[in-house]
Amino acid sequence: MSPLDPRFLELTSEDVEAEFWAYYYVDKPPGEEFEDDDFDIQAIMDDLNGGDINDDEWEELINDR
Repeated sequence: MSPLDPRFLELTSEDVEAEFWAYYYVDKPPGEEFEDDDFDIQAIMDDLNGGDINDDEWEELINDR
């Protein structure tokens, strides 16, 4: 498509990004997917929502500015 083609000139930034990713994945298809049996999202969410939080696991940040 030429740079002066009306279809090209009417593209939005989202259209350009969609075209970029479409060509990217045609040239380089995604890798193989796998499932991790040890990953438990419910346990992670329980910990974040008031589960046993160990204060030793957190690093204290100090802003010296």
